[in-house]
Amino acid sequence: MTFTIKSIEDIENLRFRYLQFAPFDKVVIDKAKIKKQGVLRWAIKYAFWNVSSNGSIIIKDSSYDGYTEREIKKDFWQTKRELFKTLGGEVEPLKLSENEIEVKKLRSSSYSNTGVTFGVVFSGSKSEEPVLINCLESLRKTCEKSPNIPSEIIVCGPSEYSAHHLQEMFKDSINFHYLQYDAAVEHGRFLIGKKKNFLLQRSSYNVVTIMHARIEVEEDFVNKIFYRQFDMISPQVQGLEDGKLYDYLSYILIRSYNFDASASNPLSTDYFSEKYLYYMKNYYPYIDGGMIVFNKNVIKEEPFNNKLAWAEAEDVDVAQQCYGEGILIDFYKDIICCSQTVKYRLKPSTLKKINIFMINLKRFL
Repeated sequence: MTFTIKSIEDIENLRFRYLQFAPFDKVVIDKAKIKKQGVLRWAIKYAFWNVSSNGSIIIKDSSYDGYTEREIKKDFWQTKRELFKTLGGEVEPLKLSENEIEVKKLRSSSYSNTGVTFGVVFSGSKSEEPVLINCLESLRKTCEKSPNIPSEIIVCGPSEYSAHHLQEMFKDSINFHYLQYDAAVEHGRFLIGKKKNFLLQRSSYNVVTIMHARIEVEEDFVNKIFYRQFDMISPQVQGLEDGKLYDYLSYILIRSYNFDASASNPLSTDYFSEKYLYYMKNYYPYIDGGMIVFNKNVIKEEPFNNKLAWAEAEDVDVAQQCYGEGILIDFYKDIICCSQTVKYRLKPSTLKKINIFMINLKRFL
């Protein structure tokens, strides 16, 4: 059984197919229409997750019929670079011609999640404690809703904070730990990257959610995240404004990882909703530092830059590092969280709203 990717719509349709159906024997990626849209990594990863062990992935470009040999060679090395950066040693090359690339998925490349770790970054401030308790209550509920899925909650804060009352509150319901960490301040700068790396290293399971205490999760969070395949993802974080929930800072698109050049033009999910792939031609993804979910099986234990402090865009930097290593930075629109506090909102213009409407309309024409 074969599936062919020719468009962004095909990529979207393939994405979660593995949750319900048997894998394909072969997935063919025809680059003709998608090669200039910045979505090849999504096509490759989704193909890999939906092809059987020893099944094959074929990448070709039907638009090169009649083109010069020089143009074909240029495209070949770029395609080969993206393929092996993304899949690395998980595939074996079967064919590497200038017109077609075929790789076999190794039998040893089966995917499995071991459990879910919630790593909560906490300042130790008494004023933040009510927010933290709300966060922990939401984590308790989602863990209890999925008792057969291994899970743990780790709150990382200073040693001067007494967490005994928190441990008493949750000792009979969840696997809860308080992790002391005091080495994050240098010359008045709070090195948030160091603290997040410290927390990530001490997680027991491969699905690791690094989150701030202001975030609450829905009850289905553990059940949804555990059965999915991913490298690094953002759920949909919502905020509250005038009594109404709206899409808040979570998955963000930026013109460049050079923040000096692109900080004034970010796009939030308010702009693109679940249609983010249509924007990848001109943007790169990063995830707001309030909540990032890592797969430790594919991401090194210290993805954050230890030199960066709070409010120095450690979230953009970690995205740049991971993206450069072939990691898929993705977005789960259907997994909802809520931020108890909000900083600001990136509101789409009327033109952007029309653009989103036209993208959605295109699927039905």
